[in-house]
Amino acid sequence: MIHIAVCDDDKKMGKCMRNLAEECCRNLGQICKSRLFTDGNALLYEAEDGAHFDLLLLDIEMPELDGMSLTTAIRRFLPEVTVIFVTSYGKYVYEAFKVQPYRYVIKGQIQEMLPEAVGDAVRKILDEEGKFYIAENQWTLEKIYIRNIVYIWHKDKYAYIEKLDGTQTKVRKTLRQVYGELPEGDFVWADRGCIMALAQIERITNEEIFLRNGEKKNFGREKMTEIKGKLREYWTKKEGIG
Repeated sequence: MIHIAVCDDDKKMGKCMRNLAEECCRNLGQICKSRLFTDGNALLYEAEDGAHFDLLLLDIEMPELDGMSLTTAIRRFLPEVTVIFVTSYGKYVYEAFKVQPYRYVIKGQIQEMLPEAVGDAVRKILDEEGKFYIAENQWTLEKIYIRNIVYIWHKDKYAYIEKLDGTQTKVRKTLRQVYGELPEGDFVWADRGCIMALAQIERITNEEIFLRNGEKKNFGREKMTEIKGKLREYWTKKEGIG
């Protein structure tokens, strides 16, 4: 089941977005459970209270809590949620990229653009749910969803898998072995001792890599340039930007 939240202070527009999203899911043969909000704070409260959503359809311009601020706040509780921004104004496109939306839809073209955006997002969500890494050692056997891996580092004879929930799993393997078992194109070699999940990188400056779990990483200039290129390619191919 795909869980969708729609948030727009214009209730009529919100209902239109919700109906289009539900119809899209039916056409894909997917069961959909959707909720409509007219207040960003109400949606945030539900996320804080433990509600789960796979996909958010958000108006950018809303009173009190705009769509970009709402996205940043909600990702503290739902770090892997997919976000589609819907707005009347194209001026926010580049600013919105800071919070990595999956797609950007103009309200004047909502009948044409939203079904395609939702369809692509649902397929992406289903694809990611099928990706996982099997971590096995002498004590445990664990299925770790790829979307929950932040980075993997190596010390002595073990690879340590750092996860979004703050926990860590170790396997008795080299990084090269682990890297070969991960989905192609989802990770990048940050240096000889660290593999980083591209989906977990929020942004890169000249000096630091900012990760979605709040950590910051720094590597040599040449490596930072390489990672930036890989991230650009990942966003273009996987996140529908460009």
